Amino acid sequence: AFRSKQYTKAVKHYTDAIGIDPENVVLFSNRSASYLARGEKSRSLHDAQACVRFDPKFVKGYTRLGAALMSLGRLSDARKIGYGKALELDPKCHAAKDGIDKVSKMERAKIESERELARAASETQRKIHSDD
Repeated sequence: AFRSKQYTKAVKHYTDAIGIDPENVVLFSNRSASYLARGEKSRSLHDAQACVRFDPKFVKGYTRLGAALMSLGRLSDARKIGYGKALELDPKCHAAKDGIDKVSKMERAKIESERELARAASETQRKIHSDD
């Protein structure tokens, strides 16, 4: 169901399977990805956290954690707790490297946006004071 982008159906199947095997990290990982694809960021985070709690050496769990944290705007946590930990466990992990690249781009965009807002606020203040 996940591969065919039927995420609601995928969540149901993974939930049913978790009911049978409640510590299977692959099931939590896949459900985390399904939740994220549906825009259910907090649920995705919860399942990613379960992955790494049940298996602290499960690299994919940390990439899922990074993705969920990034989706919630928790960029520093995504970098350190998710993708960084994945790279500690597997320095060649492409998903973690790609995740860190995405986090870096988001951080740069956020900084640029904040600069633009500061410039706009300064210009507005200048116009207000020039009208006095």
